[in-house]
Formats: sequence, structure tokens, C-alpha cells
Amino acid sequence: MEDSIGARINEVLRRKGISVPDFAKAISCTRSNVYKIIGKNDINLDLLRRISIVLEYNFFKDLANNPDLAKVCNEKEDADTQFLKVIQGVLHKLKIDGCISFGYGLPVGEDVPLPDYTLSPYFITFTKGETFEERAKGKLDNVMIFQKHIKDDMLVTECINSPHGTQSLDIRIDYKTEEEWEKIVAYAFQLAREVYLKPTKDLILKCK
Repeated sequence: MEDSIGARINEVLRRKGISVPDFAKAISCTRSNVYKIIGKNDINLDLLRRISIVLEYNFFKDLANNPDLAKVCNEKEDADTQFLKVIQGVLHKLKIDGCISFGYGLPVGEDVPLPDYTLSPYFITFTKGETFEERAKGKLDNVMIFQKHIKDDMLVTECINSPHGTQSLDIRIDYKTEEEWEKIVAYAFQLAREVYLKPTKDLILKCK
């Protein structure tokens, strides 16, 4: 076995007989990102925690016994920086007249989870290092309904506020190339045209 955390995760995954698509769905990731994870020797600690829970295996114990298995990286910060660098160029290429703002900009309490960024005015949000569904778990269970949409390894989560009947689409911020960001934002707009209700849909239809 190769001496890396990615190889160790792959070994446990195979031993438990879990397919890559099922594993990707369980950790709210894409298949391509799973292959990146098992091929690397560095990992974000929050991601490793989620993987440990899903696979019911304590990878932190392995790291404690052999620190050389992995270099710990700040994936959230790196992916966030890269996202902010490329997103305006992506919007320009897709001819989307919108801007990125922090969260929803609403006066809510600190205990209410929100996505990190919003693409205004299109009800499309972005959440660092996790899906908004993961962030809202246990806090908005009686308010939000979530539906995953997956196409060509791209995951977009439909978020429905059941009391108000409003909808948004959320994209997880992990490291993507500019081309990958362009594809997933385009996919989100395709979904928006299909799933949004009025008046939200009227805004989306203005984007060509």
C-alpha cells in the first residue's frame, strides 16, 4: 500500500465495498473529486472528518500513528481564494449580469446558517467547503427541503424554504479550474430555468 492518506482512504473504501459514486454522494462530492482525494497526500481536516464518519473508520488515528501520511492543507481558504479570483471572469464569459455578495445580507441571528456568497439577483449561492445542506443540518430541518441535482460529476443543491415557498440553488466551493466553474455555473442556470418558481424564475429568464 502506498504511504499516503489518499491511498489509505482508497484501501478502506475498497475493503468496505463502497462504490465511488455512492461514496461521492455520501460526502456531497463529485466522482472526479473523489479520485483527486485518493490520489493526493494532503487533505483538509474537515473533509477527513466527514470521510471518517461515512466510512466508519478513524483516519485521525492513522495520522497520529504516522504523521507522514498526509500534509494538512487549508482547502477552504485556498478554494475560496481561487473562486473569488475566477468567478467574475466566468460570469462575463457566460454573459451573466450579476455580482457576488457575501451571504444573503439579511439581519439574521448568528445561530442561523447561511451560504457564504450569493450571486445576485439570481438566487444562486456558494458555500465554502461543504454544501448548504450540510451546514444547515440540525438547524433548519423544519424549514428547508434539499434536493441534489448531479450531472457529469457536477453537484448543485436545490434549497426550498418550505414556509415561504422560495427556492435557491447552492454550489459547494471546492477547488475547481476556471473551466469547471464555468460549466457548473452554466449548469446551475440551466437548472434554475427548470426548477425555479415565479417570481424567481422571471429573473433567471432574463439571463441569456
